[in-house]
Amino acid sequence: MKAGTLGSSGPLAVIVALATVAAACWLLVAAYSKIGEFTQFVAAVRQHGLVPPAQTVPFAALAIAFEAACAVVALWSVLHRRPGIGAIAAGVCFLGIAGYCLALAASPPPAPAPCGCGWLRSTVERWEPLAAQNATVGSSLLLGGVLSHRARRPNDRPLSR
Repeated sequence: MKAGTLGSSGPLAVIVALATVAAACWLLVAAYSKIGEFTQFVAAVRQHGLVPPAQTVPFAALAIAFEAACAVVALWSVLHRRPGIGAIAAGVCFLGIAGYCLALAASPPPAPAPCGCGWLRSTVERWEPLAAQNATVGSSLLLGGVLSHRARRPNDRPLSR
């Protein structure tokens, strides 16, 4: 295997690896900021009104853990020359966020509410654009991940071997 191929053929693997690292960094920073401002994140989720009030804290904690776990898997996969797997993990996370935003679009809070995105303290009036943005990122990562993973050659080996 030639150096720089990242365990797959051609420039697709490099593009997918770069996109995966960027998505993973975004997810890690978002998770970190939500941990740092956990009470504000819980308040935002509570304001959204989709989760029963008694389940808001566990839901918020699981959402942060899922976001961080997807980011770690994504970074791990790039380090082990499997960027397609990481792109799929990050893509699933972004599609989950898009699904949550779609649920908010279908059943919006009574008043504009914070998005709960962490460091972005914007108040959202319409959830459709946020859903579309996350769905675009998620589906692009998912498609790139699947194509990259399918393009792997059988003799590609991870960095650890």
